[in-house]
This record gives sequence, C-alpha cells and structure tokens, in this order.
Amino acid sequence: MLSPPSPATTAREAAFVPARREYKYLLPRRQLPALRAALDGICTRDAYAGPDGTYLIRSLYFDTIDLRLFQATERDAPERYNARLRHYPEAPRAPLMAEIKARRGDTIKKSRGLLSPDEWPAVLGSGAAPARPSSPLDNFISRLRIHDLRPVVLVQYRREAWASTLDEYARVSVDTEIVCCRQERLAFDMQGRGRPVDTPLPTWTSE
Repeated sequence: MLSPPSPATTAREAAFVPARREYKYLLPRRQLPALRAALDGICTRDAYAGPDGTYLIRSLYFDTIDLRLFQATERDAPERYNARLRHYPEAPRAPLMAEIKARRGDTIKKSRGLLSPDEWPAVLGSGAAPARPSSPLDNFISRLRIHDLRPVVLVQYRREAWASTLDEYARVSVDTEIVCCRQERLAFDMQGRGRPVDTPLPTWTSE
C-alpha cells in the first residue's frame, strides 16, 4: 500500500518541472527480466512503489468537444499538449496532480499543481480562469476555462519505475495492465468499464 507524499515532496511536485526528453517503446513481457538486470546498480526503485515494486495510476484526460488535443497527437504535431488529472487509487489521501504536459519536438515540459482529494471537483467545476496564472494549478485551470476543456477519457495502468542514481534527470518506467474508458464526468470510477489496450494484438508484441 502506498503512503501519501510528505509535505516536502508535495511542495517539490507542485512546480514547473524542468524540460526533458522522453522516449517510449513497446516491450514484450519476456524482456522485462533483462531490463531489470540492466537497471540494477544504476537505478533505484521508485520510493512510492508497493511491496511488488509497482503502483497504480489513474489519469483523467481533458479535451475540447471536437478532440483537438487528441487530433494534434494523432497527426504528430510538433507543438502540442495534454491536460490531465492524476490520481493514485492505492493512496486515496494523496493529493491529485493537475498536469499540463507540453511537447515541442522531442522535448517535454510539465507544469504540475496539487489538488485536495476532497475538494478537487469543486475547484475544477466552478469559477473563472485566473486573470494572471502564477502557479501550476492556475495554469491548469486557465487552460480548462480558456479552451473549454472537459473530461473525455480515463486511463488506468500499473507502473514499475526506477530513478537514476547517476543524475537527477533520468527515469525509466514500465506501464502494464493499461485500460481505458470514456469518462465525461469529474470522477475516477471505472466500474468495470476498462478496455485493455496493451494486449499483444493491438500492440503487435508477444507475451
């Protein structure tokens, strides 16, 4: 079972995260032992992982009524962004992370604000855009209001993550058990509606 992040950690998380490069690969499950062996000695397990070295993530993605953010990703637009709210179901008292993940070429930059697990629907469901966004949370709310973003899809996956011991930049994560469902409300309940998307057939990989 995960524990909620400490105040010091949440203060660091609520920030404009430094730009980084991000690369994604499809990996057959049979290659996982070799990957873990390669990371041993140069990385450590994520501090918030459970006893099995993993943790569960649910991300609620926002988009326009005509799915402009999704379409930008589909056509591989050189400059685009995603707006999502991240929740850790195995740590229900942990803050929710409101993220704007912007891409320019192969460079990623995030702004990440925190929301109370009790108050987030009220915060996001009412009010106008901040006049001058001065914090990551203001930035998130401004995007929602200005571009009329609303919940569209809920994605859940189990993450196995490592952080580099050689520098503060590199991370490696493996996401499995990926499911998604349509979600048009400010809610994180899947209620058995999740559709698997990381099976061998759609990903053209083998077990």
